[in-house]
Amino acid sequence: MVKNRLMRRALEDSGCDALDDMLVQPTAVAFGYTDPTVPAKVCSKYAKDHPILVIKGGLLEKRRLPLDRVQALAKLPTARNC
Repeated sequence: MVKNRLMRRALEDSGCDALDDMLVQPTAVAFGYTDPTVPAKVCSKYAKDHPILVIKGGLLEKRRLPLDRVQALAKLPTARNC
């Protein structure tokens, strides 16, 4: 869980404000350092069993990912399976 205000500030400091409109209501952020599919996979799997989790979208290399792209990432094989 992150404070939306602090997340906005961190994104602005990194030169990215692509998620500004997603930072409303309670927000959780998942990071993937070595494999960009892992956060999408973990969150998607959890959301199937816990409908309270709503995936709003994502960010990959400072580019906004709409929900359908996050879902597509979740279906890709992980780097270790390649």
